[in-house]
Amino acid sequence: MAELERPTIQLADASGPQPLSDESNYKFLQQIFDAKEQDPLAKAGYDVDAVFQILEGKKGYSAYGAYGSDLAQQPDTNLNKVERNFLYKSDYEDLDRLNPKMSKANKGVVMMEPFNTEQGVLTLIHEFRHKAIDDNPVLQKIVDDSPFSEELLVRTMDVKYFDDERSKEFIKKRYPKLTEYGQNLLLETVDKLEEASVPKKEEKEEPSFFSKMKEKLGFNKGGIADINYLTRRL
Repeated sequence: MAELERPTIQLADASGPQPLSDESNYKFLQQIFDAKEQDPLAKAGYDVDAVFQILEGKKGYSAYGAYGSDLAQQPDTNLNKVERNFLYKSDYEDLDRLNPKMSKANKGVVMMEPFNTEQGVLTLIHEFRHKAIDDNPVLQKIVDDSPFSEELLVRTMDVKYFDDERSKEFIKKRYPKLTEYGQNLLLETVDKLEEASVPKKEEKEEPSFFSKMKEKLGFNKGGIADINYLTRRL
């Protein structure tokens, strides 16, 4: 039996308290949440307001989704492009109407495949990783300093977290001569990206014995004046 076509809905609407957040989307919203909680890079890029779902399926696009850092002047991504160089004119009109915040920012994730499908969940998480790298200069530098393309690194994470066959085929086809050293370096770079994407917690320094005693004695209130005050009582 063929899979039922999922209704078109914006991720921000489905994720909020609106009536559109109904039971038909809960399964996929939970999958997205669980996936990004396990995936540090995707979690860093996660933002439901930075996602636009085109309204009429893939419409001939050759990708399931794409992250655009400049939606008005996107370089060639092998997508069918008219007008603003990335989407069909009607899609830009829908973007301006349904997600003006993303349109004004001129960047975000565009979903050609509905997010509320199995493929849509994987695609969305994949594109959130691209967004995280673009948002963070530290992550971008790790990518730039490595010998690997950003797409290869993100596809490697598709395999890591989804065991995705399409990404396995992509890596095998594009990098057939990747040595064992290269494979290890690739995985090390993925680890670097993930570690750098996790916000560092502020660590409060434990007070020393002497600082605790100074606090008890009142020395932290005013230096020598407090000492003189204390000595007058001795």
